[in-house]
Amino acid sequence: MDLRGVIVTQDPKDVAGWPITTRITGIDFQSYGVRVDFSKKDGPGRWPDMTPPGWDGPIQYTLWMVVNIGGRWYTAGGVEYWHGLDRQGGPPSQFASNWYYSPAVWGPLASHQPAVGEQVGFFVTAGDQRVKDVRGVTERSNVVVVPFPSDRGAYYPF
Repeated sequence: MDLRGVIVTQDPKDVAGWPITTRITGIDFQSYGVRVDFSKKDGPGRWPDMTPPGWDGPIQYTLWMVVNIGGRWYTAGGVEYWHGLDRQGGPPSQFASNWYYSPAVWGPLASHQPAVGEQVGFFVTAGDQRVKDVRGVTERSNVVVVPFPSDRGAYYPF
């Protein structure tokens, strides 16, 4: 999926132009959160930890969801992960209410809960891009498109 033409409902609005420096190798949805595997998650060259102003601890990356609402694609940073956090985000059936709960902040993402089987995109960005822009590098992953899972879970290897 090409992010150019996707409506970004929050800053950084230029995320489509960020260099793709890592690939998502797997994404695992469970009722207790999402695990994302990608080449810059661990080891040498991993994305740096960044501590947002006023926070006690750092964030390594943000998971974004890309959804089609009324024929237009929308995206925003949804869930923040610190290094070593295995899963985050809660059950898929609650992504809209847990990730994008404020229409004033996330626009139409706040009122669109993807249906099971609906095609949805996911990607990660370095640093904290959930309603803020705190990064040490300007990098993102490729976008993977998968059928939206039920709370029973699904694993998609790439």
